[in-house]
Amino acid sequence: MHFVKYKKNIGVVMDSDMDGACSAALIYNFLIYLKVNKDLIHVYHHEGKQHGIKDILPQILEKNGKNSLLIIPDAGTNDVKECSALAEATIEPLILDHHNIDEPNMFATVINNQYPEVNNHNLSGTGVTDKFVRAYCEEYHLSYPDYSDLVAISLVGDICDLSHIENRTYVY
Repeated sequence: MHFVKYKKNIGVVMDSDMDGACSAALIYNFLIYLKVNKDLIHVYHHEGKQHGIKDILPQILEKNGKNSLLIIPDAGTNDVKECSALAEATIEPLILDHHNIDEPNMFATVINNQYPEVNNHNLSGTGVTDKFVRAYCEEYHLSYPDYSDLVAISLVGDICDLSHIENRTYVY
């Protein structure tokens, strides 16, 4: 919340597939909903079919500025080395991901549905991002702007298993 309150730069990484586009659109629209000035939001795109932040790290370090936030939806869980470089530059990475966890990432806040205690391991990155937004709204007593359409598109686009009731509910 302090990044919003104190008008800090906020970067958003857009992964190069449908789930990446939907999750970035969701978090971008939520930042606008929170009345973050568009000039403070920087969206980073990959040039090809890359994932995570490795190939765009120099651009992020150059443009995002110190004491800022970088939101990495649908990627980043295993980008430990890159998150270390971000932390060293005082850029806080927030990862909202659904990919398998290969190693712990102590340099970022990682929200990932692959932890054993999570019920739905078949949710898309956009679904994880939506759950973050819902929790944020609940914590700060805000009305939730419904992004179910983006989650539904991402579930189908990322070929997620629709046998889980939560995924089917989003799609219906």
